[in-house]
Amino acid sequence: MLSRINVFSFIAVFFMLASCEKFEGSLPDPVDYGYLSLNLSLTITSEPANGRILAVSTDDFRVTIFAADGTEVMVFDPFSTAPAEVSLPTSEYYVEAHSNNLVDAAFENPYYFGRSDNFTIDKEELKSIDIETELANTKVAINYSANVVNTFHSYTGTVTVVSSGASLFYAQGETREGYFLTSPLDVEVNLSYTKLDGTTIDRTFTASIADPQPRTLYNINVDATLEDGKIVFHIIVDEGFDTVDIDLGDATGNPNANWSPGEEWIDERDNQVYGTVQIGDQVWMSENLRYLPEIHNNQEFVSQGAGEVSGYGIYDYDGNDKSEAIQLPNYETYGVLYNWYAAMDGEESSDDVPSGVNGACPADWHVPSFAEWNNLATTLGGTSNAGDKLKEAGELTWMAPNETSTNESGFSGRGAGLRNSGGYFNSLKIIGRFWSSAASASNANVAQLSTA
Repeated sequence: MLSRINVFSFIAVFFMLASCEKFEGSLPDPVDYGYLSLNLSLTITSEPANGRILAVSTDDFRVTIFAADGTEVMVFDPFSTAPAEVSLPTSEYYVEAHSNNLVDAAFENPYYFGRSDNFTIDKEELKSIDIETELANTKVAINYSANVVNTFHSYTGTVTVVSSGASLFYAQGETREGYFLTSPLDVEVNLSYTKLDGTTIDRTFTASIADPQPRTLYNINVDATLEDGKIVFHIIVDEGFDTVDIDLGDATGNPNANWSPGEEWIDERDNQVYGTVQIGDQVWMSENLRYLPEIHNNQEFVSQGAGEVSGYGIYDYDGNDKSEAIQLPNYETYGVLYNWYAAMDGEESSDDVPSGVNGACPADWHVPSFAEWNNLATTLGGTSNAGDKLKEAGELTWMAPNETSTNESGFSGRGAGLRNSGGYFNSLKIIGRFWSSAASASNANVAQLSTA
C-alpha cells in the first residue's frame, strides 16, 4: 500500500474597505470601492520516495481576480509583480492561482491550480479569503520486479496521453515519476530476453488508465518470469492514495490469476464479470449465472428437455435470437434459466462436498451439491433463518413487501422465477430456485428462496 502524498497550499487575501463621501450636484453617483490587499502565503510540498521535502516557490504563479460572472478583472503574472494593495469596486469576485508550466506530459514538472470560493467586497468590512492550490496532474511511475531486472536484458516503457499523443519514454532503470494531464492514458511495456543461440524473445504488454485522477500516483508494477520458454506477465496498476489493483493477467491469458474470495471473477467463456462472497468456509457467486451458449424458445425448450439435452432461456423471452436476448433487462437482472441437462452439462450427479461437477459453471467453479446447500443454510442459522439472510433486500427483485430480507450474507439471491417443463414462465419475484448436483432431471434436489 502506498503512503498518501499530501500537496496543499493557502493564499490568504485581505480586504480593506473605505467609505466614500458623496459629491453634491448633478454629477452621477460614484461607484463604491474597497481596497484589496493580496497577501499570498503558499507552501506546496510533496514527499518523494527518498523522503526529501520539496518546497515550491509561488513567485512565478499567475494570480487572476475574476468577477462572479467569470469576467477577468485583474491579473498578476507573475505574482511577484502584485502591489501591496488593489482598489476594486464593491461586488462579488473569486480568485484563481496556478503555476505557469502546464504541459501534456513531462518529467519533474508538477502543475498546481486552485480557486477560491466566491466572495463579496462590502464597505466597512475586512475579509480573509483562502485559496487552496493543489497538484493538478496525474503521476505515473513504472516499477520492475527483481524477476524482470535479473532475467531480461531490456525493459522499457512508454506512457501516452490518448487525446494528444504526447508521451514519456521510461528508459531501462528509469525511476522518475512522470506528470500528465488528467486525461485517459495508454501504457506500453516492452521486455526482451536474449537466448543462448543469440535470438530474442520480445513481448509488448499494454494497459490503460481510463479515468486518471489528479493528485494520484499510478504505479505500473511489472512482474514477469520465463517458464518453458514463455514469458509469464503480471502487471498491476495501483493508485497512490486508495490503492486500486487492476489485474491484467499473464501470458497464459488467465484474468483471474491473482483472484481472492470477495473479488470479482471473470468468466473467460464470455467475459461476464461476477461478484463473489465468502460465507463461512464456502465461496459463492453473488450473482445469478449468465452463461448463454444458445437460446431456446418455448417449444424448443420443451423439445430439449424431452431429448435429454441442454436447454437455455431468459425469463419472458419466447425466441431464439441470442444477440437479442442478452439485451433484455431480465438477462442482466436475473441471469439464465437452465434445464437439468444444461446445468449439469453431461456430468454425473453427485452429493459430495464439494460436488466436483463443473457443469455450466466457469472453470474452477462447480454446481453445488445438496449437501453444500444444506451447509450454507446451517452456517446462516438453519433453514428457518437463512432465507432472509440470503435474499436481496427491497422490492426491486422480490414481490412486496419483502420486509424481513436483509441479505446480510452478501449472497444477493433474487426471485428469478421458473420455466416449467411446458416451456412457460412463472413466479418472477416470488421464487428463486437453484439446481443442485444431486439426483436427476425428474427427481432433482433444489434450493429455493421464496417470498413466503
